[in-house]
Amino acid sequence: MNLNQAKKLAQGQWIYSTTNRTANDTPTRVKVLSIKTWKREPDRILISCKHGIKVFFKLNERELDTWESDEETADKIYNVNKRKDTEYDKGTS
Repeated sequence: MNLNQAKKLAQGQWIYSTTNRTANDTPTRVKVLSIKTWKREPDRILISCKHGIKVFFKLNERELDTWESDEETADKIYNVNKRKDTEYDKGTS
């Protein structure tokens, strides 16, 4: 996800991880609680998120590359990265 996509997010929308998976091998999803932007610093953003019942955290502009607003896109990125890791492991052993 890039900065412009992040600014278009809405409260209550789901975003999906490109690096973490659930037990049934689907992308981890979190709910967007709020989005904060700054007028004087247009490249800055802070997204408050909720995962499950007790886990709350915030994403900033540096962490956006590991999240997607679409589950299918997140799944494709995860699978490409997984293939790269597997190929690397085969080459080093």
